[in-house]
Amino acid sequence: MPIYVGDLGLGTCDWDLDWKPVQFQAPVPSLHICLVACLPTTREHLMQLRAHNPSDYLYILGTVLFTVYGQLALKWQMSRVGPLPDDAADRATVLVRLFLNPWVISCVLSAVLAMICWMLALSKFQLTYAYPFMSLTFVLVLVLGALLFREPVTAARVAGIALIVAGVVTGARG
Repeated sequence: MPIYVGDLGLGTCDWDLDWKPVQFQAPVPSLHICLVACLPTTREHLMQLRAHNPSDYLYILGTVLFTVYGQLALKWQMSRVGPLPDDAADRATVLVRLFLNPWVISCVLSAVLAMICWMLALSKFQLTYAYPFMSLTFVLVLVLGALLFREPVTAARVAGIALIVAGVVTGARG
């Protein structure tokens, strides 16, 4: 019985690929478990997977921007409220008022829109290719947090974010 090998290793789950049967020389182990290296069926197919429409990157950009918006708007609303009360009943009242605040609702909507954009991005890109772009949120939050909320930008924070971005990008390429 042939085992079919297709292009699952490049982030696509298209079931209409040109699957090729592979006959194994040795018998399949008794547990009938077999690891098969998934390779593209043709060089042309591999090139199609790597060539992305530039508009596909809008899904990643949408994810980043909706995520950053949600963080900044929530920080803005929380800074207007100040520290939460110590009393549990008072804290619950403040939190309920926050959940009904239109700006906080927009943060929740922003998170949902970011998730939708991310789902669309993952339908176009490999996770290991798309995810490093999320490190842009660290950079944007640092810069916009400094501009909008006068949060300090220290050398240690800049170095830390630079290391995160460099590490994520290096890991994604490796």
